[in-house]
Amino acid sequence: MRSKSLRDTALWYPNIPEPGLCLNDDYFTGEDPSTVGYRPLCWNLFGGPGGIHLRSLTDIFVTCLGSLRGIEFGYNTDEVPAERRKLGRYKSSGYEQIIRFPIDGPGGEIIEAVEVDLKYAYGEHVHSVYKQGKLRSFKASQ
Repeated sequence: MRSKSLRDTALWYPNIPEPGLCLNDDYFTGEDPSTVGYRPLCWNLFGGPGGIHLRSLTDIFVTCLGSLRGIEFGYNTDEVPAERRKLGRYKSSGYEQIIRFPIDGPGGEIIEAVEVDLKYAYGEHVHSVYKQGKLRSFKASQ
């Protein structure tokens, strides 16, 4: 018996992905999204429908302050909609670390996926920022 799709069981931000978007359900085996507390799965179609914005992608910025705060995508054009440019709802405090990954979209480098791996800390005496997930790794795939 096949379990329900991640699309149907997870808490999503900003909304539930369209049915045509391939989700990696196997990555989430053993973790029931309904029992881990408020940890929405965030997604962003940064390349645009059919990848129309990928040739304009010039940077990926990962922002951390104890935990992952957000990911922003830089483009060489103003034609990319604002909702494609940022993943996360953080506001800058001026103290965060921003890691820049240059991308040569105009030169043909095409990023098809971005993966973020977080390490969660649990316990009574753990600061709440680490319960949100500390950045363990970031990977952009061609």
